[in-house]
Amino acid sequence: MTAPLHEPTAEAAPSAAEEAAVAGAEAKAVQGRSLGRIAWERLKRDKLALTGGIVVLFLVVIALLAPVITSLLGQDPNEYHEDLIDPLFGTPVGSLGGISGEHLLGVEPVNGRDILARILYGARISLLVGFLSAVVAVILGTVLGILAGFFGGWVDSLISRIMDGLLAFPQLLFIIALVSVMPNDMLGLHGTGVRVFVMILVIGFFGWPYIGRVVRGQTISMREREYVEAARSLGASTSCSRSCCRTWSRRSSCTRR
Repeated sequence: MTAPLHEPTAEAAPSAAEEAAVAGAEAKAVQGRSLGRIAWERLKRDKLALTGGIVVLFLVVIALLAPVITSLLGQDPNEYHEDLIDPLFGTPVGSLGGISGEHLLGVEPVNGRDILARILYGARISLLVGFLSAVVAVILGTVLGILAGFFGGWVDSLISRIMDGLLAFPQLLFIIALVSVMPNDMLGLHGTGVRVFVMILVIGFFGWPYIGRVVRGQTISMREREYVEAARSLGASTSCSRSCCRTWSRRSSCTRR
């Protein structure tokens, strides 16, 4: 009898558990991660940033709960305590600015309002101004950045020069000068509401160039991608009066499609 061409090897065949483990490891190796998950994993590794985020979140919660905290302390931010002010010097009576069990951070000179209550309510206004001014900056920066990056040419040059001018302008001095001359009544707002509204518009207006420059660069990068060139080669056109050129840097005359 002739010997078999292929003799069985001495190695044992892998078990079903081992095959499942190998398959699971391969699936885990190619598992995709979203941008949110990648950001969260990086944040967890950065202990300093995580600690700072917790502190900021705590301050936000304290500001939002300002009415509750002041009511528990029995303090009103607009209540005057003239009996706690020295009539001769206008300073708080007692040591450390009038700090006591009722006024944990003391009282203001001249009027005697509770400082802790004023800080809590002032934090609410700061959050409002910061959030709404960021919204204004994001909207303006996104719209104008897309326009500059998509159309190019004189549109890009004009918007870019406006960005450079706003980045070089002293924002703080302009806000101080503008708020000091604002009327007490405007657009149905009165007193502090007018000043808060003006601050939101001014900070948002001077903040959009930072976002606009980033959006402009991303728009230019996306405009030169392969699928955009493929769409143009198939006859796709833009909504403007002239079709966009294939190469932005050439600035050649575009032909109507």
